[in-house]
Amino acid sequence: MPKTTFAFTVEGLPAPAGSKTVGHTKAGHAYVYPACKRTKAWMELVRTIAAIEYGKRQLMTGAIELKCNFYFKRPKSHYRTGRFRFSLREDAPLYHLTVPDLTKLVRAIEDALKGVIWTDDSHVVSQHNSKQYSHSSLPGAVVTITEFDK
Repeated sequence: MPKTTFAFTVEGLPAPAGSKTVGHTKAGHAYVYPACKRTKAWMELVRTIAAIEYGKRQLMTGAIELKCNFYFKRPKSHYRTGRFRFSLREDAPLYHLTVPDLTKLVRAIEDALKGVIWTDDSHVVSQHNSKQYSHSSLPGAVVTITEFDK
């Protein structure tokens, strides 16, 4: 039986987490940073909105189900031209089949919510995630978290 369900929406272009790039300082020391330049800002946006919406409730420590639906803006090439420019072309793909990949998008959400919603993302025991094109022109994510009774 569910104990707590919490949902929030983040408007903005979702960014993946997990892939890293190695750089070197002038002195030759190596350092690691996210491969996607937007990752840090996206995770901070997720963290901020989640903290505002969740409030001062206790962090979740039980078994958690995570649902993340990511939405991306369709490119202009998916639409017809002329007076039908607002209609999708017949060959426009139904699903978002290009990068970023779904697992890395979810990883960004999981990492962003540590210490805000839950104590650790190891408590996530079930996931239902998707990435698709937005029906509006706004990209973003809808995140639903359910904590189950212990």
